[in-house]
Amino acid sequence: MKELVEKLLFLSRHDKKTLYLNRARFNMGHTVEEMVKETRMVEKHRRIEAPVLEDVMVYGDEQALKQAIRVFIDNAIKYTADRDTIRISCKNQEGTCIIIIEDTGIGMKKEEIKQIFERFYRADSVRNGGVEGHGLGLSIAKLIILKHVGTIRVRSQFEKGSKFTIVLPDYYSQGFLK
Repeated sequence: MKELVEKLLFLSRHDKKTLYLNRARFNMGHTVEEMVKETRMVEKHRRIEAPVLEDVMVYGDEQALKQAIRVFIDNAIKYTADRDTIRISCKNQEGTCIIIIEDTGIGMKKEEIKQIFERFYRADSVRNGGVEGHGLGLSIAKLIILKHVGTIRVRSQFEKGSKFTIVLPDYYSQGFLK
């Protein structure tokens, strides 16, 4: 219940335009590496791979971005079977940060992908499959990424897995936020 209330308060602050982001430059590669280590410590039933963890500077709210990335990692864990693989990468593509969370889980149907970022949306197969959740995580993650002028790409194949790609341009180093 506490988690649900916190999510609703976050959405309320966003809707009322009172959501504050504490922005600074930081190395997202280090942040993602820390998240991978934390995930490996907690999650013993899935293989957590990190094939690429490159240094890349971003300008943003580190805690908020961690919250968003945690949503994608937690969903990968939630929808992936024991002993399956989750890959988490952080790439530096000419100063742009590319974070990829890829799983071998249940995947999604094409029509579901269009709705996953809507508040309270949960696919029928997930609701009926006993997977817990409120349908708010992805909508919050999207708000955070958009507040950082980022984008999210989703590729998924039903019963094969999903791949979420988060792109965060470093507008600070490009002279837009000086």
